[in-house]
Amino acid sequence: MRAIPERLLVHSCVLRKPTVLDRDRNAEYAETVLRRVRIGATLQTTRNSVGEAKSDTMTLIIDAKNTRYETADGGEASAAIPEEGDAVEWQGMSFTVRSVTPCHAQSDAPHHWEVTLE
Repeated sequence: MRAIPERLLVHSCVLRKPTVLDRDRNAEYAETVLRRVRIGATLQTTRNSVGEAKSDTMTLIIDAKNTRYETADGGEASAAIPEEGDAVEWQGMSFTVRSVTPCHAQSDAPHHWEVTLE
């Protein structure tokens, strides 16, 4: 299987998946560090009846072969693909996963995943 070249996968981020709710109904999270991913921005301004509104989105690209998964303390973790509603932290900002699209090449297994963040 061909992979996205490592020289293009220059970012790292933290994936936060909710695990349980505590007694105050606050979510507790399991954190996985994603290394060798790519994050790109789509900047968009739309006009509406009130004025202009920004609707910027980010796209996280996770490669099936080259992306590495680590625990918060640097150990190896199992592969963790984001799901809708998960949180992704990157450069001190927190984003919410809005959609996950597996992208296939010429096999049944995904080549990479494109994750839309808001």
